[in-house]
Amino acid sequence: MEQYKRAKVIILPTENKQNAIWLDNSGYLLYNQFLIKQKAEGSFQHLYIISDEEIKEGDWCYDKSNYHIVKYSHKVVSLYFVQKPNNLKQGEGYSTEKENLKKIIATTDTSLKYQYSENHPFDLICLPQPSQQFIEKYIESYNKGEIITDVLVEYEKDSISCTNECECDDENECFEVDYQLKVNPKDNTITIKKLKDSWNREELIDILKISHQGHSNKIRFGKNNSPFDINEWIKENL
Repeated sequence: MEQYKRAKVIILPTENKQNAIWLDNSGYLLYNQFLIKQKAEGSFQHLYIISDEEIKEGDWCYDKSNYHIVKYSHKVVSLYFVQKPNNLKQGEGYSTEKENLKKIIATTDTSLKYQYSENHPFDLICLPQPSQQFIEKYIESYNKGEIITDVLVEYEKDSISCTNECECDDENECFEVDYQLKVNPKDNTITIKKLKDSWNREELIDILKISHQGHSNKIRFGKNNSPFDINEWIKENL
């Protein structure tokens, strides 16, 4: 079972040239490495896909207050202590409020790595990456003046937990479904779709059903907050 969650795309200058995008001084993006070498004036850039997911120790984040890419180290009272990539070994960093941080779930910057598992603390792997297709689409849209900022990212079912002490088999009644980012193991890429502003009837039905997973089919609607069966509501209104 898959679903798509909303995320944002940002582009930032970088010192890591590997797999980077070139932004020339005229505001035009290039990804072809041969063409990039022909350009004398401009800067290297990387794409970052950020979300509102819970931030945990060791996560890479975007500090929107300082426009920095940082790694969350630990909590200091009510603040989050973070470090910039070049200061990890020195242990240098600064504290910031949680509200300033957005978790990076994917990036073209292959220098951002994370711990594979607690059992293998020295095995570091790159964060997931946007697909080549998305990168090309982003550059194409950017150069047309249509900068992509909001997208949908694919997630897959991770686990199911029961919210009540019962033996119910119906997931719609009392189960909560947890999702994790879906990553293609062949190339470590994620699936990104353009954020839609219109939907057909079938898509609307899927959205309604997904939004009520883990809850009873009974929803409350209207001024009187009266209960309706979601399936009956769909039949009458869509």
